[in-house]
Amino acid sequence: KKYEFKQKIAELVAGFVSDPQKPYTLSELIGWAEGRGAGLSQIVAAQAMAQEKISYEVLLEKVMESFRHNLKVCELGLTSGRSFLLVTVASDLAEANRKGRALIEDDLVNRAMTYTLATEVGNHEVGLNPCAGTGDSCPYTGLIRALEEHPYPEETVALATALILKIGSIFRAGKQTTGCNMEGLGAGAAATAAVLTELRGGTPAQIGRAIILALSPTIAVPCTPRVMVPGLCATHITGAILLGNQGANLALKTTLPVPVDVDVMIAMAARIHRE
Repeated sequence: KKYEFKQKIAELVAGFVSDPQKPYTLSELIGWAEGRGAGLSQIVAAQAMAQEKISYEVLLEKVMESFRHNLKVCELGLTSGRSFLLVTVASDLAEANRKGRALIEDDLVNRAMTYTLATEVGNHEVGLNPCAGTGDSCPYTGLIRALEEHPYPEETVALATALILKIGSIFRAGKQTTGCNMEGLGAGAAATAAVLTELRGGTPAQIGRAIILALSPTIAVPCTPRVMVPGLCATHITGAILLGNQGANLALKTTLPVPVDVDVMIAMAARIHRE
């Protein structure tokens, strides 16, 4: 199989081999990418290859395998799954989508929102009741499945998935309790913003701006009242996709000033999350 980015990423690995376990912040990785004329997902892939001492092919396989469970429960949610909180919202939307885009006219975003809900329903069906602590996987999976159904090469989708995992790991490290501002809503919005910005041709610096813009409305938003009241989580969890899309578009299409560093924004979200 031919890979478009394999050689470039192999060259980027050299930058990490002297100290492969050194932790880098997201802002530092963005700086690395900007300085080397590389995509942020390419830098993330190179770092992972150096840390794990694995080949490019193995890396791509591993990142996609990490979502195997969630992609399966997404299908369950779309078909026969029923949630104690969201009942049959995903299969309802799957039916509505046959007549036209049910939630938003942008096809990719509409699919991602539908599949995000389907993943949550499917996870509830298999026993994650509620999904506090694991809700971030829902928008990640929704976006990945939507990307798989669009004309992106498998390599591109796998690199996008690696970027999602990297951002997700930063949010997971920053939280000390459950709560949507560092999970499904906050982390989901940040990851969506990053992936959509890169896939639409944005620079690493624009990815940082998009994450900040997408993350801002999520800070200090709790999920506890919603996890026990049927229905309320639906707009919450799909809001991650909408906010990520909006953050990406604002970063790409405007000169809107964003004078906050992305690391500072994530640190603020984590601090408020604890308090």
